[in-house]
Amino acid sequence: MAALQKPVPIVDIGELVARSDVIVDSAPTAAFRDIATAALGAGKHWSPSAARL
Repeated sequence: MAALQKPVPIVDIGELVARSDVIVDSAPTAAFRDIATAALGAGKHWSPSAARL
C-alpha cells in the first residue's frame, strides 16, 4: 500500500460500512460474520468472496 499515490485509510468495520455503498469482502473467515452483519444491517450491498464459499 505504500506505493499507492493516495493513502488508503485503515478503519474499523463500523467506519467501513459508513464510508461504503458496496462492500466486496475478501477478509479472513474470522471477520466474515461481523462484516456481513454490519453491512447487511446497514442496508449496504455486500458481496462475499467466492473463494471462501
